[in-house]
Amino acid sequence: MATAFLLLSAGTAQALQIKDVDTTLTRVRADRELTKDYKYRVLQDMAVRRTWMVDKDCRVSLDFDTSNGKLIFVLVEYKGGVDKDRVDDDTETILQDTDIKWKKLAKSKQGKYGVKNARVAKAGNGFYIFQEYNKKNKCVRLMMTAAHPEENRRDLQDASDASHVTALGSTAGGSAVKQIKAEEERRLRTPNQASQAAPEPKVENPVKEPKKPAPKPKAPEPEPLDDDTVDDTDGGVLVSEKPSPMEWLEEHGIGQDRLIQIGGGLVGLILLFSIIGYARRRAAQKRILRRVQELRQGTDADDEEDDSEE
Repeated sequence: MATAFLLLSAGTAQALQIKDVDTTLTRVRADRELTKDYKYRVLQDMAVRRTWMVDKDCRVSLDFDTSNGKLIFVLVEYKGGVDKDRVDDDTETILQDTDIKWKKLAKSKQGKYGVKNARVAKAGNGFYIFQEYNKKNKCVRLMMTAAHPEENRRDLQDASDASHVTALGSTAGGSAVKQIKAEEERRLRTPNQASQAAPEPKVENPVKEPKKPAPKPKAPEPEPLDDDTVDDTDGGVLVSEKPSPMEWLEEHGIGQDRLIQIGGGLVGLILLFSIIGYARRRAAQKRILRRVQELRQGTDADDEEDDSEE
């Protein structure tokens, strides 16, 4: 009961606000700056989706690329819909841009992006924006993608952490998903200045564990949004208190591209030293051969002198 009270009080006083979100967010910044009252999922493309309840009628989901920590998708859902002025304000707040030129989405593309009665735009920072309206001309969804969308990200399923053995006997997929879940669990359990207390993990894709006596009471779940928004999901298993090497490098500003550059430089240095060593060995061999030839020539000359004296 005490844990539930702390969660409720923290959630009431420090719930995520739209002003806390912007398209420059990274996974590490979200760890440090945003509240810890979110649920998470690991998606099929290995991205992590974190979901917050702003209030009972608004929900925010953020997708982060786990390879570089960048924000790749923003989803804001409004239960029952909101006026155009409200969603325009939220759009400009998140994008930090007021010069947005909208146009109507063609019906032929509605199925591809999974929206109806939507208007679209491209922001100055490269994000693509969708505002979807219901029959009452109220906005029910605001979506932003960092790259030109080729699919409806709302349809992405959860990644499986089951092990798959290939023909070569290696295990693919499952171990990577488990590592991402363990990393997310550790991040969720690490309090920051925005949250007074880290919540208990909300489990999705659970792994079977030994039965435990008398389970702890769960904190009440937020009221779900209606079917006009998105399916409810929970998140979090496999607790780990040790950060992965990739996470440590990411927190110190060394991303995947930087690692590739460093690796390329090391390979270049190894090749350079190998070439220098080879050239030195060849030069030494040539010096030795010249010396041997000189010695042989000297010996032959001595033999000829001896023969002439005789």
